[in-house]
Amino acid sequence: MRTAFIFFLMLGLWQLSNGQNASLSAENQTKSAWSVGAYGGLSQFYGDLREYKLWPIEARNFDSQPERGTWHGGIMLKRSLSPIVGLRADVGMGTLNGTKRRVYFSYFRADYQQATVSATLNLVRLWSGTSALSRWNAELYGGIGLVRFRATAYQLGTGKILRRTDIPTSLGMAPTPTYLTVSARQFSNAAALPLGISMTYRISPCIHVMADLQMNFLNTDLLDATLPATGPNKRDRYAWGVLGLAYQWKK
Repeated sequence: MRTAFIFFLMLGLWQLSNGQNASLSAENQTKSAWSVGAYGGLSQFYGDLREYKLWPIEARNFDSQPERGTWHGGIMLKRSLSPIVGLRADVGMGTLNGTKRRVYFSYFRADYQQATVSATLNLVRLWSGTSALSRWNAELYGGIGLVRFRATAYQLGTGKILRRTDIPTSLGMAPTPTYLTVSARQFSNAAALPLGISMTYRISPCIHVMADLQMNFLNTDLLDATLPATGPNKRDRYAWGVLGLAYQWKK
């Protein structure tokens, strides 16, 4: 008798739990979720003035300048159009640097401002179904944006200014102009194609922890204030990885 009572009690609780989950899932699918977040982390440049593709230079001496210490920070607004597809807008800013010993014997420093709009694809819902409920979430996203940047290239060893993005006549590999005495002041513009992946963990119904990794492909080769010494122009790109918090609500 006791065993039968426990069995039916557990069965009833299980059915109640399923009913609540189904109700919650239906509610989630009928409501449009909005999220706003802030994040910060590290950035990394990929282009002509980069000695190694993956590992940054750490030494500071006659022929080296450290490539660490660059950062990215921003804010994000996101809206889910369906359980799988959504839109997000990001605005951020950061810094970049890089060093190249061979051919160029120079390094650069840059700062940038970035604004992008992207479409998002919810991988968890795509894989597990639109009724899946999980604290973890993963999204792929890609879109288009605008990057404003200014960069200055310096000679290794001496720190002499070689090239500036706001003075186009200085950007070639011709003899160094003698009139460059200060770093770049005016911003240049470039289009960007951002591609990224975002991971979130729900710590409460409204608060989420987020981790983003994004690569930005630009339509310019001047992000490092340097044109290629040989061969065709290669488009510069940069990546950033960040951690942040997001607040979600539904309408």
